[in-house]
Amino acid sequence: MKRTEKRYGNAGVWGNSRTEPAHDLEYVGAWKSSESVEKGDATEGFAIFDSSVTLYRIPEKVSEDSQQHYQFWLWSAVRPVEQASDDEILPFTHVENRVSFDDSAYTMLAYSPSHDSSEGPVSVGPQSPGVDGLAVDFPLRQGKVRYDPDSKVGASGEYGVQWNGEVTRAQSVNATFEASWPTGAKHQFGWESRLETTKSKF
Repeated sequence: MKRTEKRYGNAGVWGNSRTEPAHDLEYVGAWKSSESVEKGDATEGFAIFDSSVTLYRIPEKVSEDSQQHYQFWLWSAVRPVEQASDDEILPFTHVENRVSFDDSAYTMLAYSPSHDSSEGPVSVGPQSPGVDGLAVDFPLRQGKVRYDPDSKVGASGEYGVQWNGEVTRAQSVNATFEASWPTGAKHQFGWESRLETTKSKF
């Protein structure tokens, strides 16, 4: 996480706070990806696209049907590499991060953001009463942040967050959601992130 803060500043994993906020969650695990963004037959990329999903257990929150509750933290960001000149950078137009559950025993619950935002900073935080979970805001330099219209609460649910616009500097998206599955079951979910530029898709 520290590497992303150094690389992205307030477009990093923890947004404008730049450090993990205080919370009462228990860390379970994190998954990360990093891609070099290239164009044409260039030997070096002109941008870096990073993403992560981090899973936390919500202590003491077990529902009557023995479902343990968790909070997911999603982050994706793109930025030009330092050596790229302005004429080498293709404008970034779409950043997306999404999680889905295939098993009906795994349930998607409340998520954030849950509405469109065209002005920053964009606030992200837990939506369930009594959950002292992660909450930050992140900069919106241009364009719009929204949740994926295919998002679905309930069994075998899914949730995605998107940014759409056109920039040639760093832009990030953050999101969080609560989910639950049977106590003692292993975490299993699908995860994907996506970046689009004006002339190519990754």
